Amino acid sequence: MNSIYLLALLGLAVAAPTTLYTHPLIRKGAAHEGDMTWKEGDFSGNACGIPPSLPAVALNAPTFDASTPGGNPNANTLCGQKIRIWNLATGAETYATVVDRMTVQDAGAIDVSQEVFGALGIDSGMGRCRVGWSL
Repeated sequence: MNSIYLLALLGLAVAAPTTLYTHPLIRKGAAHEGDMTWKEGDFSGNACGIPPSLPAVALNAPTFDASTPGGNPNANTLCGQKIRIWNLATGAETYATVVDRMTVQDAGAIDVSQEVFGALGIDSGMGRCRVGWSL
């Protein structure tokens, strides 16, 4: 009888979906490079459904969607996680909290609050620059 329960539990464990950081786009510590733009406003009404905090970041659609179970962005496992962002030219770095999804399909792109530009020593008047980032 106990072996039946054990087999049933084993079957559930094998059928369980993979968890955070198994998709190649979202491997923990994997470095990405892409365009960083800043978002005007405070990320209210964000895809994660959480109160916006600063500094904040929206991830590109392929990266964000890879962690969205059943298509529900509020259940995205990256929501609320901190990512490290660095200036490729100077090495300056900062952290921002994932709160939103971009419609952009470029797997390296991120959209950030203006505070991130300042923390990286980048003039927000540029509007767009290349950065590195990792989860």
